[in-house]
Amino acid sequence: MRATKLRTMRNLLAESTIAVAIAIAAPALIPSPAAAATATFYAGPNGTGGACTQTSPCSLQSALSAANADGDTVYLASGQYGSASSPTNYTITHAITIAGVPGTNSRGLPNRPELVSSSGPILTVDSPTGTVTLQDLTLDNLTSGNALVLQSPTNVDRVSAQSNDTACLVEADAVVRDSVCATPSGYAAIDVEENTAAMTVTLRNDTIVQNGYDYGLYAQSLYGSLTVNVSNTIIFSRNISLSAFASEPSASTSINIDHSNYNGSPSALLIGNGSYGATALNAGAGNQTHATPVFRDLGSGDYQEAAGSPTIDAGAPSVDNGTLGLDGNPRTYGSAPDIGAYEYVPAPTPTTGDAQPSLTGATLSGTVNPNGIETHYWVDYWPQTTGGAQTQETAPIDAGSGTAAIPASVQITGLQPNTTYDYEFVAASGGGVVTDTSGMRSFTTTTAPPVASTGTASNIDETTATVAGTVTANGLAGTYEVQYGTSPTSLTGTSSAGSVGVGTAPQTVSAALTGLQPATTYYYRLVARNADGPSVNTAVQHLTTLTPPEISAAAVNALTATSARLSATIDPQGRDTSYRFEYRAAGSTGAYSTAAGSVVHAGAPQTVSAVLTGLAPATEYQWQIVATHGSAGAVTVSLTGAPFQTSVAAPPPASAPPALTSTAPPMTSTTPPTASTPTPMLGSQSGSPTSMPSPSSVSDHARPSITKLRLVSLAERSPRLTIEYRDSEAGRTTFVLLRVLPGVRHGRSCVAPPRHAGGHSRRCTRLVKVRGPFSRADLAGENRFSLRVGGLATGSYVLVVTPRSSTGAAGPAHSVRFRVPATARRAARRRHR
Repeated sequence: MRATKLRTMRNLLAESTIAVAIAIAAPALIPSPAAAATATFYAGPNGTGGACTQTSPCSLQSALSAANADGDTVYLASGQYGSASSPTNYTITHAITIAGVPGTNSRGLPNRPELVSSSGPILTVDSPTGTVTLQDLTLDNLTSGNALVLQSPTNVDRVSAQSNDTACLVEADAVVRDSVCATPSGYAAIDVEENTAAMTVTLRNDTIVQNGYDYGLYAQSLYGSLTVNVSNTIIFSRNISLSAFASEPSASTSINIDHSNYNGSPSALLIGNGSYGATALNAGAGNQTHATPVFRDLGSGDYQEAAGSPTIDAGAPSVDNGTLGLDGNPRTYGSAPDIGAYEYVPAPTPTTGDAQPSLTGATLSGTVNPNGIETHYWVDYWPQTTGGAQTQETAPIDAGSGTAAIPASVQITGLQPNTTYDYEFVAASGGGVVTDTSGMRSFTTTTAPPVASTGTASNIDETTATVAGTVTANGLAGTYEVQYGTSPTSLTGTSSAGSVGVGTAPQTVSAALTGLQPATTYYYRLVARNADGPSVNTAVQHLTTLTPPEISAAAVNALTATSARLSATIDPQGRDTSYRFEYRAAGSTGAYSTAAGSVVHAGAPQTVSAVLTGLAPATEYQWQIVATHGSAGAVTVSLTGAPFQTSVAAPPPASAPPALTSTAPPMTSTTPPTASTPTPMLGSQSGSPTSMPSPSSVSDHARPSITKLRLVSLAERSPRLTIEYRDSEAGRTTFVLLRVLPGVRHGRSCVAPPRHAGGHSRRCTRLVKVRGPFSRADLAGENRFSLRVGGLATGSYVLVVTPRSSTGAAGPAHSVRFRVPATARRAARRRHR
């Protein structure tokens, strides 16, 4: 920050005599310490993520955060970073390089990313570890605050910094080369302030502009020695170009300047007497002090030299000048380098020629003279009625680098028929961007497109509709289609194209729309096209597709070992509706069986049902109800019910088989047990796949069957139940283990006896599931399985065996009954001790 004394002394400044001495040669760029390992990061104006690669750039802030080691480089892709409403403010804390991506854009001009802000410094360099390099950047501070602040050693190369405040504030050793520091109204274009023991700043081949009545270059030493070496530099101000000030008696400020253009009357203001330190302006050879530089457009901020500027070819050659000017042109284009940041080259010369319009486009001709510099050209055009408010430009075309005018031709498409457009040729090179000064030209597109008129929609169903309309071909054969969508401004769907013949009278056409969503409003319009292009868009109309039936309240009741009753409620939505119930055994991969089919007539919601018979006992089933209106454009809807499980057939009387011990002989199979009440089923989770196979029946002859089921043994040492049986075909067999327990009658059910049962309760036998269901793969023919039954309480049990084929079809269930004696229970306890 500036010293308080400086603020109080500005009103005391007066003109001073320039002391002439030998100019000190400017040094090369400040060397940076070598880094052991470096990394490169890439940022883009719209970069996201953390990759920071050239193919996947990140944000500038992310790239700067990642470049945390001395020697790292951050490349910025061309484009704008930040805005007045979203300012960019960054601080550089490591000895890194920040540069625009090398190369040129589509116009052949250098890639120079632009950092924009409306407050505070855009870039602040404050690296305690080494020298920072800034290259090929544009910094624009649109309102207040500095554009660039250097608080540690920095090399600045080909950087344009502009601000309404002081553009460049330098508070450390620095080399600023081939760069611009400019302000229209700030205190100084560049402010150099020493606040250490000694500081040296070099300005070489720069353009420093203060387009007001303050300072171009303001140099101030606060405590020690400040040396500013200036060479080949334009320093422009309407009042004071150079100012040197030493705020303390021990301080000193020297400006050494050669081959530069600055205002010689008054040329400089030096204060170095009394209580202030020594100041000196050492003017060397080649300075221009009374010749005003000529800029292309000083008022708009274009500080490139224009033809006739005294600064052209007036600089001193040096290896320290750099190879390119700020505009990317070679540093020595003429007999000697120019004074200033830019190297003047002749601008290209574009000329606008005639146009050959068509219905929706035009071919525009002209000429371009590159004047010896690589040049690109394009055309700016706009509807005449907008007065240039809707200007568009064509893609740039390479014109080479010749010295004579060459023919130029540009194709424009996508225009409106019967519309007048203004246009002009533009060319760009290192000499600038130039628009033909001879004036704009105009053309009018032709008018002969087909005419389309959108009609009404018919045959509207749940997913289809037919749209009618008329097309007038206007003498050219063509095609038509219907554009449609769910928004009147987004008609992204198209029908199949139809053909219209040659004629001048309206022709009736129609198009079928398919694949629509039910119960949805669609907007549509008819569009026609021929060799002259598409028809003018017609009015948009709309239709609403029909609603499919709705299904709710799916339920299962009246479950038995072999049957179940399925029900649901259907809202037919005012149309005749057919439905069916589909079901299959859980885990089966086969097709569904169809239960009942009927028609729900138009009207209020109705409850429908179907009774399933011939089901397998102790088996879980999946099911759904399917309904449709049945028309060509109707959809089929379905609702999946919760899975259900049939009960197990009641066992024979409890006194039938004797108890089985581990040494008992094998038992033959018995018929499935019967019981006075269904076996309690395990709860099943709701939900099922959203789509199911098409229904079909499964015939009885496809179902497997079990024969010769017998109980081989019940091992006592390791409680296992061994069974044998013959299966008619290979597949999987499901096992369910039930315990036989006493119960009492409660209505039609057999329930557990209450603690204090009355003497009048009727006794019954009930079955309670204790294992399963679980399944095993088996073979066609003889099978033998051992099932672990450890942990069973003493008592009678029934094992239910149900075969399933490889397609999932279930066969009749069989069962065997056995008893776990007390001896087996004791053996199990001894083994677990």
